Amino acid sequence: MEFGLKNQNGLGFFIQFQDAHIIDSDFPADAFPKGSPYKNVFDVRQVYAEWEHIYGSPLGFKIGRQRISYADRRIFGPGEWGNVGRYTWDALIVSYDNQYLKVDAFYSKRIRYKPDDFLDGHFPFHVWSIYGTLKNLPARIDFFWVYKRDDRGITVGESGKGNENRYTFGAYVNGEILKNMDYHGTFAYQFGKWGNDDISAYGANVRVGYTFPSLLSGRIGVEYSYASGDSNPKDGKKETFDGVFGAIDLYYGRMNLFSWMNLQDYQLTFSIKPLETLKIISDYHWFKLSQEKDAWYYGNGKGIRRDTKGECGSSLGTEWNIYGTYRFKNNIEFQAGYCLFFPGTFIKNTGFDGNSRYIFFQVFVLF
Repeated sequence: MEFGLKNQNGLGFFIQFQDAHIIDSDFPADAFPKGSPYKNVFDVRQVYAEWEHIYGSPLGFKIGRQRISYADRRIFGPGEWGNVGRYTWDALIVSYDNQYLKVDAFYSKRIRYKPDDFLDGHFPFHVWSIYGTLKNLPARIDFFWVYKRDDRGITVGESGKGNENRYTFGAYVNGEILKNMDYHGTFAYQFGKWGNDDISAYGANVRVGYTFPSLLSGRIGVEYSYASGDSNPKDGKKETFDGVFGAIDLYYGRMNLFSWMNLQDYQLTFSIKPLETLKIISDYHWFKLSQEKDAWYYGNGKGIRRDTKGECGSSLGTEWNIYGTYRFKNNIEFQAGYCLFFPGTFIKNTGFDGNSRYIFFQVFVLF
């Protein structure tokens, strides 16, 4: 449920409520003591005030609890997959917007959803960022800088407890090579301190696709995502790329088995629109570790398995997804999908190695 107002001068207010429950779950009630991705009894999801182009100037602001999303949502994305949602922020954004440039500068703290609390608390870290878009160019070009400061005493391997000061900067580009052929790219480099270790990590994504104008609006695309891993946990360098705050629900497989951390993802995508209201998408992924001595990082960014000797191989496995969306009239949308994962040598050599299946069905009713 949501409500918003905006006057002709761009000054506005918005509030959105959320009531998320789970029914017949196998998770115990205390499975998520610090925050839950599935349950959040009646709460405020967003509440903010904003003023765009204050009195006709290029300046503006947005303050309050809000989602933050840019471009393809790989660096900042709300992460809507799941009952509660992934990223919501208490933030102050100051913007500058003219015909050549749009820049947001902001300070924010991420919301931690407490299942039974009203007005949830925060994760114990701080984020400062600048995100900009260059306008009136043949292609879209974005640039970004993100600083994350975590003083809570993170676990940093053999060195015990420490603090994290991580800087991320990079760019995003999106355009057309030829008619009906699109390209996208993201590159990010990270430096700073992880306890006593020096951070030096990077991530990249490249994708190219072609849309067939007369064949059911079909599109075929190839994509490659890379995130560096730590080649030697004891050399004083932290080389594992941190996936920033991107929406994992869109990337690295629909089963959310992987993060943009110590990962190589080779992807082939095909989609068609048999009807104006129906779209069917199929993805195939081949996943590998970037560094065999680093961990397999799950969708929540936590290391789930690790072979410090690097003897278990690098192949994580393959995943095939097929899913579709159907819009009924203007306010009802159905989404359904089937996913299948086949483990690779790394998973087979480190524990349970059975195939995994995932089926989902959702109904969206828009008011």
